[in-house]
Amino acid sequence: MTPLTVSRQRSTASSAPRLVNILHSEWIKLSTMTSTWICLVGMLILGLGAGVFAVSNTLVFAAGHGYDLQRIMYDLTQVAGAMCPVFAGILGVMSMGAEYSSGTIQPTMLAVPGRLKVLWAKALVLFTAVSVVAAIMIFGAWAIANPMIREAGMDVSLASDGVLGSLLGTVLYLALTAVFGLGVAAIVRSTTAGAIIIFTLTFLGPGLSMLLPAGLASTVLRMLVIGNGGYSMVQMAIPDAPFANGQGYLSPAAGAVLVVAWAFVSLIGGAIALRKRDV
Repeated sequence: MTPLTVSRQRSTASSAPRLVNILHSEWIKLSTMTSTWICLVGMLILGLGAGVFAVSNTLVFAAGHGYDLQRIMYDLTQVAGAMCPVFAGILGVMSMGAEYSSGTIQPTMLAVPGRLKVLWAKALVLFTAVSVVAAIMIFGAWAIANPMIREAGMDVSLASDGVLGSLLGTVLYLALTAVFGLGVAAIVRSTTAGAIIIFTLTFLGPGLSMLLPAGLASTVLRMLVIGNGGYSMVQMAIPDAPFANGQGYLSPAAGAVLVVAWAFVSLIGGAIALRKRDV
């Protein structure tokens, strides 16, 4: 190895962007897309507004008949767990898919010698951004609905059994769905195809799985759909069912394991696609 070769290698290593630079670059790209704010604001308004509205309706129609804490928390988080993941997942898809469709993925990968650094940076930026908005959404809904619930004679403070876990589960599910969408986009390299996959697995799939004939196969399939796992994360624990009940409904902890697995597998698949295929 000649001194000139060593000098070039050192120059290349020293000019390689640091992780903080890559994170900053990915945040700029994410925050300057109009679609990012459409997804985040849409998720915020839908989850917060629908949660408060559902709780107020339950309190009105159930007046004089008693209230159930599990039903109140279900109302507060049901839309956040059923529809908001579509916003989060599509945001994850667009963060990668938009670069493929516009052709800007090539200069991105040329600027960062290690392709996987880009993927990890995108995942971290997405996870953080969606977590912040999801926390504002669901804790905001809880803060607005809490006075109404207290007036009805119920205690839904964060210290109440299952309340904090349900709220944090909602935040984690939405953030992981965004990461899952990123991995899907890295694999399929298409915003349209990625959005269809997200919509099917998070929103359409859980409903369709309920229509399957009863049996072991349908129960297992229902348990494995990411949308069902995430929907379990936002609910309170199932009594006497630490993992799942006989109908295939998962506990929050089991749902969290499933959603983490989906996000992890999609990222690994995306990483392999980035390493093996040309951009």
